[in-house]
Amino acid sequence: MRTHLIPRHGLFVLSVAAAAVTGLIVAQAQAVPIVFELYDDFNDNSVDPNRWNPFGNYEEVGGRLRVHGVGGGGSANTAGKTGVFPPGEPIRGAEYFYNWAFGGVEGFDRFVQITDGPNRIEIKTEHAHFPGVTRIQTQGNYAPVNVALTGDGIRSGTIRIAEEAGDINIYYNNVLKATIPNDTIRPNSFFKVLAESIPGTDNYIEIDNLMVGRVIPEPSTLTLLGLGTLGLLGYAWRRRKRRV
Repeated sequence: MRTHLIPRHGLFVLSVAAAAVTGLIVAQAQAVPIVFELYDDFNDNSVDPNRWNPFGNYEEVGGRLRVHGVGGGGSANTAGKTGVFPPGEPIRGAEYFYNWAFGGVEGFDRFVQITDGPNRIEIKTEHAHFPGVTRIQTQGNYAPVNVALTGDGIRSGTIRIAEEAGDINIYYNNVLKATIPNDTIRPNSFFKVLAESIPGTDNYIEIDNLMVGRVIPEPSTLTLLGLGTLGLLGYAWRRRKRRV
C-alpha cells in the first residue's frame, strides 16, 4: 500500500476509506460460496440464440437440449453474455442432468465441457468402450484428471462442477468424484455440449436444467466497498474545496 503525506483534516476520511478497502480485500480473500442459478430449462422447444451459439444438429425436445452426432458433430455453446452471465463475469461452475443415446456402432464421443478453448474440464462418454463409459477429464493447463464416473451402459446422471474452498470439485449424483486442487475455472470459459458420430448413426446427448455458478458479493462486502468509495470521494471533495 502506498503512503502519502496528507493534511490532517483528511486523516479520518482516508482512514475510513483505507479500513473499508482493507476489509474488502480480506472479505474477497475468504472463500465465497458459489450461487447456482437456472440458465436454461429447455422447456420452450426453441434454442434461445441470446443464450446459445449453436451449430450442427441440435434441437429442444421433451424439455431437454438434444445434440445429435449424425455422421459428424453438433454443439451448442453459451456465449457468456446474457442470462446469468453479465459481460466479464466468469463462470464458477455448472450443474445439469445428462442423458445419452447409443446408436449401436462404436466410434464416437459425447462431451459436456466448461472450456475457454485450450483448457477444458469435460464429462466425456468415450468411444473406446462399448457401449460407453462416462469420465471426468481435463485438458490444457488444468491438473490432470481422468476418473470413470460410470460403468458401461449407464446412460444418465446429474453433474455438478463447482469452485469450493479453493478447489474445483466435480460431483456425480451428489457424490464427490474428483478434485482439481488449488485452482479456479479459467476466465472467459463457457459451457459446451458436443456429440460426434460416424456416418449412418445417430448418437446424441441430452442435457436438462442447466444451472450455472457465479459469485454474489456478500452484503458486508458491498457495504465495505460503498464506505470506501464514499470516503475517497469525500476526501477528494474536501481537498478540492480547500484549493478554491
